[in-house]
Amino acid sequence: MDVHEAMRLADRVYPNMGVYGAAQNDLAWIFGLDFKTAEAHPSEVGLPQIAVDKQDGSIHQLTPGTDVFWHYMTPDTEEMSLPAL
Repeated sequence: MDVHEAMRLADRVYPNMGVYGAAQNDLAWIFGLDFKTAEAHPSEVGLPQIAVDKQDGSIHQLTPGTDVFWHYMTPDTEEMSLPAL
């Protein structure tokens, strides 16, 4: 799975939101989401962050402090520029 496929999955799961931040590691593409109608990003506290698993395309909500969060937010996670779709 490449980053473009992962972003399309995020768009399908959150149709009223868009990807406004991205990171990656060996396990997943990680996206910060915000409302498409927002004029500034991030527009609110507590907006969703998700991980799209690079192996199987599964989507995981990243809630700080949970096992899922720590599984996907590894020390080698690096911010990345958003690719054009």
